[in-house]
Amino acid sequence: MPQTTADVVALQLEKVKGKPLAKLFHINDVFWNEIKTRDVQKVSSREMRVPLMIRPGSRSGAVSLAGGALGRGAATKYDKAVLTPIAMRTAVEINEDALIQTETEGEKAIVNLLAQEVTRAMEETRTQLNAWMQTAGDGILATIATGGVAGTTWTMTGPFYTQLLREGQKISVYTANLGTKVGEATIVTIDHPNNTITVDADPGAVQGYNILPEGLSGATPAWYFGIPYHVSSAATGSWLGFSRAAEPAIRAHNVNASNNALTTPPIRLVLNKILQRAGTVNPKSLLAHLHPAQKAAYEELAVLVSEINKGSSNEPVDLLYGDQRMAGVKQQVDIHASRIRIDFLNMESFGRAESHPVDFLRDKKSGQITYRPYDSTTGSPTAAILFYIIWMGQIFVDNPVANGYISNLELPSGYDNI
Repeated sequence: MPQTTADVVALQLEKVKGKPLAKLFHINDVFWNEIKTRDVQKVSSREMRVPLMIRPGSRSGAVSLAGGALGRGAATKYDKAVLTPIAMRTAVEINEDALIQTETEGEKAIVNLLAQEVTRAMEETRTQLNAWMQTAGDGILATIATGGVAGTTWTMTGPFYTQLLREGQKISVYTANLGTKVGEATIVTIDHPNNTITVDADPGAVQGYNILPEGLSGATPAWYFGIPYHVSSAATGSWLGFSRAAEPAIRAHNVNASNNALTTPPIRLVLNKILQRAGTVNPKSLLAHLHPAQKAAYEELAVLVSEINKGSSNEPVDLLYGDQRMAGVKQQVDIHASRIRIDFLNMESFGRAESHPVDFLRDKKSGQITYRPYDSTTGSPTAAILFYIIWMGQIFVDNPVANGYISNLELPSGYDNI
């Protein structure tokens, strides 16, 4: 018989594509990158105070300078916002045999696994923090849609759908009102275009239940204060120790689009609302934080009014647009942002309180960042290593009225399945 390919497989060299490694998932930290460049206040576990000028004070009016009484005066009213840091961690565990078999780059493996995973862990931490910054202090990452429950396959609804979730992520499942934690599960796969996730176990989820990060417990758990927490016109609830009902001065500005498509008047209106209350605003400090869905809606407005003038040569034509501004405000496109909202953020008003920066958990004496877990039965170390990235902090805003947003925008066609 002639020799076949199967007879010579042992002689063949295996070809493996080298670096860079392709990622089949996104890494996104655009808003977190803005936050980490803001002023940081080093704090302990005690409440941090953010002093605020609430009322202008003093009294101005007519007076008779022909011996008239000058009257009594007043002064500025001060108060304080308060917050405390919250701790998070990213945990990575690798078995010893995986480390041994990938320890020499170029000989045993195409990358050094440990070095690769250290870099990946920091990327993942920034991505998770960016996702959490889109939530309203309640940690809600996704909500199960009406009719979206079928065993361990769940359909998510807007405004975030599945975009804040990650495969392999352990999640907490809460009732619709966040009054009860019904259990935890681990996400196995995510089908983003169909807005579905599969989990390893069903803790009893039903439509309207919410997905939160792991580790949270109790009713209405506190989490990081994201954009919708600070940039809110709500007259109910609280903000950093203030009652929103009792103190209008802490409310940001809102233009409700009432499910209509984006147009230019709401953009100008929300910016003028900010100007009316804040007095002066540095345009360079403002960001229009928005999802690609609303960037597309804005581009469509430009396409409708554009006229393309070509020269005599056969120049290429780009019928869409790259980076642009909204009424002079720089756009910050964020795939984690709400698909039906545009926030105009005054980044000069944002800051972070920090007890521990985003960094590896290190042994205080040796500086070591890797640890060996111990076997619960024998008490002996196991053939694996663990390392952690931690952050203990919180986000604050010291001038809510310098911020505003357009809410309840129409979702452009096709952008509920991307």
